[in-house]
Amino acid sequence: MTSANNTICAYDGLFGYVGTSADLIRLSEAQTTLTSVNGSVVKDLSILALSQAYHTHTVTPMDTARIVAESISRYRSQNPDVWTDLRNPELLLDAAKTLHEKFAGEPLPPLYGIPFATSSHIGFESTRSHDEVVEALIDAGAIFVGSSSESRLAVAARLVSFSLETSTSRIPHVVDGQNGIVTLHPTPGTLTPDTNSLSIVAQCVEDARKIWLITDQTSNKDDVSLRPQATVNSWVWHVDFRGPRVGGFSFGVPKTWTDASGQSSTVDSGVSKSLGQAIAQLQAVGGQSLDVDWDVFEQAKQLSQYLLSLDSAESVSMKDVLSLQAEQKLLTRKAAKIFEKIDVVLDAACVSRSSKGFDSSLIDMLDLCGITIDLGPTHKQHEHTDTVITLLGGSGREGRLLDIARELEGEAQGRAQVVTQGLPS
Repeated sequence: MTSANNTICAYDGLFGYVGTSADLIRLSEAQTTLTSVNGSVVKDLSILALSQAYHTHTVTPMDTARIVAESISRYRSQNPDVWTDLRNPELLLDAAKTLHEKFAGEPLPPLYGIPFATSSHIGFESTRSHDEVVEALIDAGAIFVGSSSESRLAVAARLVSFSLETSTSRIPHVVDGQNGIVTLHPTPGTLTPDTNSLSIVAQCVEDARKIWLITDQTSNKDDVSLRPQATVNSWVWHVDFRGPRVGGFSFGVPKTWTDASGQSSTVDSGVSKSLGQAIAQLQAVGGQSLDVDWDVFEQAKQLSQYLLSLDSAESVSMKDVLSLQAEQKLLTRKAAKIFEKIDVVLDAACVSRSSKGFDSSLIDMLDLCGITIDLGPTHKQHEHTDTVITLLGGSGREGRLLDIARELEGEAQGRAQVVTQGLPS
């Protein structure tokens, strides 16, 4: 049967082909210019690259499963303790084959053939709510590889495309010398109602957004009993469709850090310089800095540490528990007031690789969301420094947070390309 694309339609001096959508898809597939299976497409393991390869039939899930298994095997020979529960290559290949056969000739789900891992505390034997998130990813086409004691390392080493991990009190920026990863911390209780909320570790901001949109379908955010109605109402807010770079945005900086040079007697010069660079980069993508009362966040950290100390206490009175809950609610309301006037807050303690890492207690205590992005090296006047930025957003405002992070990441990638082009070949 002759394709409908053989029919030419002409009208008023213009012409084009007439055909069905199936014909158009086959025609576009025939024009693909993507690389071979063993090229950079699979080695990259980014969701965008793999998805494009799958849609053009350049790569199959079985190809990805084989290469992932081989990469993990090589890595385990030097780091045997990274994986705590790993699917054997045969089961991984069977899962990929089943997925391939299930969607043969059908529209592909959003995470089709994307390999992922979880931290050791998440998985099929974990809590029901964590289970639901993992199942949602698998239903979206993702391939579960296994559980790791260092799930961030699995992403940084390009062993998997992304991972899920439970929020911990301190999350390091750099894992084993690797960089270039993004960690999204959704608002506690939106993905799971558990006290151990989940974080998403991905290779880039857009990958993190795509995973978040899938996992957010398991959200309990419509249950107003989980948080005040005013907070729920704040999730529906004004959106400037021009984007943060053109439309602008505001970011909060502690009052002691308002000097763009980052000079302060309370920190070392390296952190001061990194903070100044972070402020400059936020301003470069449309941000306007505003003073914020950082005492609220410091009090939240102290309260979190005190609550942790109670875990080892022999007994705790109900009066103490109620008092602490009341204090937490008060701090949460104060933080919500801050985010009524600004889009994000720059965590001044997490702007350098030399810092101890991101303290997720702020998110858990104040019902916020956050993202940590590695912007890579900054070259200026023969200086070479690496900047890691952590931004905090208001409750349920992950979308705005991701938009701003995407602009920061794009600006950093543009600078890296300029530097690379300027280097001698």
